[in-house]
Amino acid sequence: MKRMALGVQQNYGFLLLAMLLMLSASPAWAQDETPTLRSPAGAAGQAAPMISPQQFDTLTCNLWNQPQGSVNIAFPSQDFETEVDPYDIFLADDFISPRPWLIDTVYVPGGLWNGGTTLANAESLHFEIYRDSGGKPDGDPRGGGNPPVWSLAVSPADSRIIIENDTLGTQGNVILELVEPVQLNSGTYWLVFYPRMDFFTFGQYGRFTADTTNRFPAQVMNPGEGYVDPPPVPPTWSNAAVLPDFSPRHDLAFCLQGEEGFYWPMFLPATVK
Repeated sequence: MKRMALGVQQNYGFLLLAMLLMLSASPAWAQDETPTLRSPAGAAGQAAPMISPQQFDTLTCNLWNQPQGSVNIAFPSQDFETEVDPYDIFLADDFISPRPWLIDTVYVPGGLWNGGTTLANAESLHFEIYRDSGGKPDGDPRGGGNPPVWSLAVSPADSRIIIENDTLGTQGNVILELVEPVQLNSGTYWLVFYPRMDFFTFGQYGRFTADTTNRFPAQVMNPGEGYVDPPPVPPTWSNAAVLPDFSPRHDLAFCLQGEEGFYWPMFLPATVK
């Protein structure tokens, strides 16, 4: 009987050791089982860091500027791995070009949580510009509506990308410096930015809001309808105010830099026959 009891104790000891080894092999950070609709709040009153890219001049944001605002919370915009596809979520905000533009720099401030530390871990970074359709983008990243007028998917290691520190203490601020500028005619457009990044390995990314109230409110969509409780996020473009703590914010933070073009003549002399 004593030998049997000793054997049972040894078995329990081996089981406990195995459990400890499994725990030690797990990530040191805590992560929710599914993606969430907002990041934890960053330090109150913390100002957005000065952006001064290593290879380029300090940003002027001369074409469009919606600086990061006073609410230090990031809201999700990410394409996840297959296992959590229903939680894919995208954000968009509009801007207007009063005359033709040549955009050579795009800056999007954001942050990471749920174990995320840097956008350098993303598989790819996606920038897309859509035309306006009644106060919403006329297409979306899942192929609905019209294709973007311009799009670019690049590796975080691409020479045109710079990733810098953000106000959540991670590396989520992104600068895209284009060799060939985006050419846009005058009009209203929508900017969409998101990483393709695995949730269970590299955590979650989101964008910061601005304190501005320019034109139409920012939009959000959750094509797989994974966010249901609470609140449900619609599968098509809808006011981003459905996200917890987004309201009363109106805009997302981003800026565009480049050059203005020139109008072609509005009319030509009539042909004389």
